Amino acid sequence: MSLTKAQRSAVAKKAYRTRIENEIRAEIKAEMEDPHAVDHLDNRSTDEDVFQSYGVDRDAHDSPWTRPSELEAPKCRKGFTQRWVRVRHGNRDDPKNTMRKFREGWIPRSLDTVPKEYQPPTFLHARLGNVIGVEDLILCEMPIKKALQRNAFYDSKKDRMIEGIESDLRKVSSGGPRIAASRRSHVTKRRLRVPTDPAE
Repeated sequence: MSLTKAQRSAVAKKAYRTRIENEIRAEIKAEMEDPHAVDHLDNRSTDEDVFQSYGVDRDAHDSPWTRPSELEAPKCRKGFTQRWVRVRHGNRDDPKNTMRKFREGWIPRSLDTVPKEYQPPTFLHARLGNVIGVEDLILCEMPIKKALQRNAFYDSKKDRMIEGIESDLRKVSSGGPRIAASRRSHVTKRRLRVPTDPAE
């Protein structure tokens, strides 16, 4: 008895599915016989190799996790406090912020003041030379006495602002005029005077 075209197609599809299933079963059986069979290569890199390539020589499990924004820095010198100061913003230098911080009393920390066992990240700045820095920030320090004077100035400024706000709120609560922000702009129009030519 001869098969029709549709029956031959169905038999062929069934045979194809059976062959694929047998191949999958054979692969699973081979893996079950030796589940730990792995191609061991001599040049495979380990976590320790990766750490060493980045210059990190410590076990990652020994140190606690910290946020990436918390930058590592050497301990402050005795009598000094320190902070990170931005010297670049994006692809451009930020001299406005740098000069403002320098006028406040922050100065770049010298590499000579860092203990020898601590290897801080450094980079070469165009104007400041070799400085302790990470990305767009450099490590600066200030004497504690000057830092306390600076903090006292900003604390008194903050206290005056809070006192002004509380005074306005007291006036409102006692039936005084409501707090209103004046946002008027005034434009003065003047004709541009062109000086006359003295030769005329």
